[in-house]
Amino acid sequence: MKKLPLLGYGVAVLSSALAVALTQALAPWVEPALFTLLFAAVMVSAGRGGRGPGLLATLLCALGGLYLFLQSPNVAAYSSAPGILLRLALFVGVCGLITSLTDHLRAARQQAERLSGEQAARREAETLRQQSEEALATLDGFLTSSPIGFGLWDRDLCCLRINAALSALGDGATPPEKHLGRPLQDVLPPLASVLEPQIRQVFVTGDSLLNLEVGSETRTFLASYFPVRHGDGQVFGVGAALRDVSERKQAEAERERSRQRWHFLAEASIALSSAALDYEATLERVARLAVPLLADYCLVDIVGDDGFIRRLAVAHADPAEEALAQELRRYPPHPTGSQGVPKALRTRQPEIYADITEADLANLARSEPHLHVLRRLGPRSGMTVPLFVGESGRALGALSFAYTGRSGRRHTPDDLALAEDLARRAALALDNARLYHAQQTIAQTLQQSLLPPLLVEVPHIEVAACYHPVGAGVEVGGDFYDLFESRNGAWDVVLGDVSGKGPEAAAVTALVRYAARAAAMRLSEPGQILSLLNDAVCRQTSGERFCTMAYLCLEPPARRGAVAHLTVGVAGHPLPLLVRKKGTVEAIGQPGMVLGAVPDLPFGDESADLFPGDSLVLYTDGVIEARRPRGEGGSGGGDLYGEERLAALLRSCAGLTAQALLKRVESDVMAFQSNDPADDIAILVLRVPE
Repeated sequence: MKKLPLLGYGVAVLSSALAVALTQALAPWVEPALFTLLFAAVMVSAGRGGRGPGLLATLLCALGGLYLFLQSPNVAAYSSAPGILLRLALFVGVCGLITSLTDHLRAARQQAERLSGEQAARREAETLRQQSEEALATLDGFLTSSPIGFGLWDRDLCCLRINAALSALGDGATPPEKHLGRPLQDVLPPLASVLEPQIRQVFVTGDSLLNLEVGSETRTFLASYFPVRHGDGQVFGVGAALRDVSERKQAEAERERSRQRWHFLAEASIALSSAALDYEATLERVARLAVPLLADYCLVDIVGDDGFIRRLAVAHADPAEEALAQELRRYPPHPTGSQGVPKALRTRQPEIYADITEADLANLARSEPHLHVLRRLGPRSGMTVPLFVGESGRALGALSFAYTGRSGRRHTPDDLALAEDLARRAALALDNARLYHAQQTIAQTLQQSLLPPLLVEVPHIEVAACYHPVGAGVEVGGDFYDLFESRNGAWDVVLGDVSGKGPEAAAVTALVRYAARAAAMRLSEPGQILSLLNDAVCRQTSGERFCTMAYLCLEPPARRGAVAHLTVGVAGHPLPLLVRKKGTVEAIGQPGMVLGAVPDLPFGDESADLFPGDSLVLYTDGVIEARRPRGEGGSGGGDLYGEERLAALLRSCAGLTAQALLKRVESDVMAFQSNDPADDIAILVLRVPE
């Protein structure tokens, strides 16, 4: 039901009352125009409220006018006219006419205003429509040209909107508009199983999901999801944006593979750098490094000097399969085999096996037990790379790599290139190791030839000696000692130190050792022998090599418990130390110039007696110049062992046998420098037993 225009009727009542009151108040002056104010009240009421308020105002003004007529002193005058009723009728008629006209004018004005409003609304709606169409066209253009895939899905996961980039991820042939209304499974079959739970999550939570990595077998995407709401805030759809990052992921994966390969080669190079010391352990470590980057298990085979192949190392990525893989050590390849390692050694060419079949395993196996082990390991892809140095160098061995069916991986040309790089480094390290060991064997053999094979027994004298060459013994020369019988029951003892290492030092060592033996056959004084040796070294080395020496002529006691007599000559060497039975220690000898510095030098002698229980200790400077490693000791490390420490130690060794005294000195000096001497050490002990 239509509401009454209460405000219009209120205006009619008020305006009518006001008009009657004013007319009554002004009647003496405006009586001729008695109805003017009443007409005005009717017009105002009709103009403000329409026909109803206008008629109400007419009725009220008519009643008010009747009252005024009756109260007017001129009522008699009015009665002479057509009469009051006629006047009121005319008044009502005129007011009705005024009301009707005013209402028509008001309605016409409202109609005009309404039409004007409708036209403005239509113009605004048209403007909004054009703007909306332009915005949609812009959005469509953006979505169409965007390389990022966009789609909008309803609660049933049916497509509401999709652009070409996302549509292409489906079958690639259906245009975007054909996908509208179709379910997600039909629009994007490769990605539907991944996208569906994430879209449903946004419907449930109403929260966006940003930058989630999703993908198919061949491509990778960054996906973001956001809710799309009605005006009342209800989520009616979920928008999805997918950006293809496959190339970036591939580049990242390639960078990671490259980093892993360089890291692997760096670690392998570090491991191979120590091959000279223990090449078997080194190649074992290289095999460990190769899994799982290059293989599930790796084999290292080496060709021996006899031509047979020895399986040097086996490593498996799975600790549970390690014991099984180690069984392959029992089945090294036969040199005449037609596949695998023997073929690679003959052809000097690497081989890659993308798919290893049962027939391949049968060809590789040397026996049924071997074939059984291979089947249990289950290799499915493999590589064999020979180890050789240079284009014409002989093959040293081979590296074998295998992926099993459990990992599902296959070797690629990139893997083969990396394996070849590793093989080149391993071959070079292996060749260097063999050369090193050959050189070490030669050096050790030559060094032993410069020392007496066994210490001879001196009548009624205890003798003990030790020699520690610095480093791994790959260079000959340095410290030496000798003990031999010279003449008339006398014995000569020599302990020396040649400067430097290598063949030149070895030549000087041999020169002074054998020249001393020759000189002792005709000379009896150590000083004379040292003078002869000095001239020989000067002529041989031209002042480029030097030698320090302590030379001792010993007359053993005639019987056990008797006294021995000795004469000492020293050429630039630490003085021998006499350790008396009572615990005193004293040096014996006169310091002299090193051999080989200046020709025609005299050397002095000094004599002493050795009583039962006394010992004589000869040593090289490697003993007293032993240095404590940095960071050890109360002074921060780096201090020397020194003569005082040696003398104090010897005082505590009084009464010990020659062998026991030697072991005390040897162990103390080695422990002082953490068993890592920086110089050769030679010690020789003589003792007269009680």
